[in-house]
Amino acid sequence: MRAVAALAVTITLAGGLFASPALAAPPGVDPSAPASVSTVSFRATQVSDFDQRVAAASTIGESVGSREARLADLNFVIWIYNKAPFNSNIKKEALKALSNEVDENACYDFIVTGIHRAFREDVRAIPVTDERHRLRVRAAERIGWTVVEPYYLDANLSEFVTQLFIKTNGTEWPEIKAQASAVLSSTSTDEQRQAFVATGIETAYNADVQRRREAAEREKLEQLEKEKNLKARGNAWQIVVPGGTLTPVLANLTDSEFAWEIYNAPLARKFVKAAANAALGTHDAAQIKTYIFTGIHIAHQKDVAEQDAARAAETEKKIKEIIDAARVDGYMPSLLAAATAALAGDLNARNAFIDLGQYDAAKKDVIKPSHHQVVQLKGQLSGRCVQIAGADGQAVEYGQYNELWDCYRTAAKELWILKAWSNGEFFLENLNSQQCLDGHSDLVRQYPCDVNNGYHRWTFVQNTDGSYQIKNVGSGKYATAKDGGKENATHVATYGNTNDGNQRWRLINPVHRSDVSTVSVGRYQLKGVQSGRCMQTAGLWDQPNQGALANFAGQELWDCVGGGKMAWDLVGLGGKRYALKNVMSGKCLDVKGTGHINGTPLVQYDCHHGGSQQFVFIAQPDGSYVLENVFNGKAADAMNNAVQNGAWIGVHEMHGQTNQRWTLVPA
Repeated sequence: MRAVAALAVTITLAGGLFASPALAAPPGVDPSAPASVSTVSFRATQVSDFDQRVAAASTIGESVGSREARLADLNFVIWIYNKAPFNSNIKKEALKALSNEVDENACYDFIVTGIHRAFREDVRAIPVTDERHRLRVRAAERIGWTVVEPYYLDANLSEFVTQLFIKTNGTEWPEIKAQASAVLSSTSTDEQRQAFVATGIETAYNADVQRRREAAEREKLEQLEKEKNLKARGNAWQIVVPGGTLTPVLANLTDSEFAWEIYNAPLARKFVKAAANAALGTHDAAQIKTYIFTGIHIAHQKDVAEQDAARAAETEKKIKEIIDAARVDGYMPSLLAAATAALAGDLNARNAFIDLGQYDAAKKDVIKPSHHQVVQLKGQLSGRCVQIAGADGQAVEYGQYNELWDCYRTAAKELWILKAWSNGEFFLENLNSQQCLDGHSDLVRQYPCDVNNGYHRWTFVQNTDGSYQIKNVGSGKYATAKDGGKENATHVATYGNTNDGNQRWRLINPVHRSDVSTVSVGRYQLKGVQSGRCMQTAGLWDQPNQGALANFAGQELWDCVGGGKMAWDLVGLGGKRYALKNVMSGKCLDVKGTGHINGTPLVQYDCHHGGSQQFVFIAQPDGSYVLENVFNGKAADAMNNAVQNGAWIGVHEMHGQTNQRWTLVPA
């Protein structure tokens, strides 16, 4: 059964191998019969039984129903003919039986024995057919013909090669087009055409690729040489004229003339002038060019080292300390980038960074409170974060108090979403318990959020160092590490304004990091690197609010066939955060139940842009991205490394393997 199914090619009978001009069917003959059906079979003396028909139908993967059981042998063979795979031996033998003008039992013999012989011939032909298909698909791929119609997989060689010729871009693949044309001449043979499909197109393809590579390489080398010379002169001129530009006059001088201009520049220092003089004294073009490319820089470094050695060393040390501290902190990407750039620059750039640049960059890393922003609250004095005390069930109890604890990115008890009220007031909702920070008692506790309760609203009073005091609207008191405590489990209380270190808090945005990328908003498919399939919302879409249109509909892998179920609009939320809105349902990608354990499914839900609907993109070396959920810090994951259609997608600790990497494909 499987062997026969492998032969099946969906075609339209009209225009097939045995098509003939349309004729009216003889009386008693199924109108779907091919032309030229013999009526001799009406005089048949033998009639097939039900079991024989079942056996015959099984060779083409069909079942015999009550209708087929009642057909005359002639019409049953017509039914077999119409169901048989295109160009198969079964179809050919069926036609022979139908057109037999001599043997009235031809249809009976076909049902009982002929179809089975034809079936065996079809099975024996499978390897030949598969090899023909393989070679033709491979040949088509070489010219970018990605979907070969079934007809051309089995068409004669002349037709197939003609299609290759037509579809080949002669500018891009001239050798392939020429070779195809050569084997389509009136004197060419099928053997030559087969050789072209099997091996000749590959040879022509390689020749075209090599030709383009060589031409591009020549052009590239010429351009690189030109750019290299201009760049070398520009860099050399910057040494003696800081901030100056390489004018067209300077660019068109000979190397000797340009070296003299450097020597005579007012700001040229001792080692630079000496090296220029030495190179010019040789009258050797190669040595003068070497001076422009490298010699002047070596000499300049000697000048700089002589004048600024001590200062440079001290500056370098300070910048490295800043870089190390920013890396340990993990949430100061602007400062880290500025410090890294300064370290790679000259002494002036380093000094500018130490004097002012570091402070400007650090200000960019200060997180400003904003609506729907996910944050951790890190004590300036303790270096620890505010969390709901207690384990699991205790941490979601009404009235549970807050405490200090070591800061962990994936600790949901330490994560808060800011919900703006008015006049700079915010609710702080814990992402684990989904309850709000309450300042009614001496200890800061949590209770279900109440928009009318002033004790649930807080303002952020910024200090000059970028830290904040967190002031309760209801009590007028400030969140404070009790008794100046710094250790884990220190209670968080409310207290009058002292503005001491135990009242100063840093807002940490857990995705304000160097590895988080900016992505252009737009409409995309998310294609899995491992599976090659796209993320889509599971289910049918024929009923409103059901299936793929319902809240909590899960996400799955599926062939990237397009359509709204697997198309997502990226919605920018600020700070490199994005919501992913499904085009078909209008709902947003979400973490089910705001879960934070490995294996929690990704679903869709009405868009609210809360923490569980916020995502960031972590760029990977191959151009793909890891999709990190802001709420739980976990990555969108094709669970269990599954790659098949229907495989479900959840969240898992980030490891960056291919089942967590997604390519953004414009939809």
